[in-house]
Amino acid sequence: MIEFLFVSLLFVFMLALTFNAVIAMSVQQYLSYAAFMAARAYQAGTETPANQSANAAATLARFVSGVNAATLASSGQVSGNFEVRFPMFSAKPVAIVRNLVVPKPAMYSYGSGGVVESSDVYIGMEFDVAFVSIPLGPSFNGLQKLSLEAKSYLGREPTQMECEGFFEKFYGYYVNGINDPTNPTGRAKAANLYLNMDDNGC
Repeated sequence: MIEFLFVSLLFVFMLALTFNAVIAMSVQQYLSYAAFMAARAYQAGTETPANQSANAAATLARFVSGVNAATLASSGQVSGNFEVRFPMFSAKPVAIVRNLVVPKPAMYSYGSGGVVESSDVYIGMEFDVAFVSIPLGPSFNGLQKLSLEAKSYLGREPTQMECEGFFEKFYGYYVNGINDPTNPTGRAKAANLYLNMDDNGC
């Protein structure tokens, strides 16, 4: 009986640990997918940076309840306690999203024919997953939750605005360089137009 008592306690603990680990992995997969889909929506809506941010924020709001998409798109970041629920696992929230980030239009500075980008542009979130939610005493308080994050980094996808500016600059070099024989600087730029043909998607 004593041996069975000790083994059964260990078995119940391992069972609870496994169950919570499965939920944590499911939440991580779910929110990573949400970040990926938001990044996909961001890059697909390439008319203007504002449209890109709005599309990404609206996508995230479909996955995480309580998020104000308009606020997220305009500010680029919102913090709070947004619940993620898996009714098939538990009636309680399985995760609390603390912070969400999307690139806001102000992160991009459009000049004539180019764009200056942030070096660390991503869509993502930080969240806590309830891990071992059984009373184990103060020694196990660190197991009560897992603090995780899900991020989807954005590639080099130009917007329509960037492409228009790029070809305006390209055309300006060409016209000024070829048609103005008194402008050696313009002719030099026109002679080296291939240097401006960046692999920028345009």
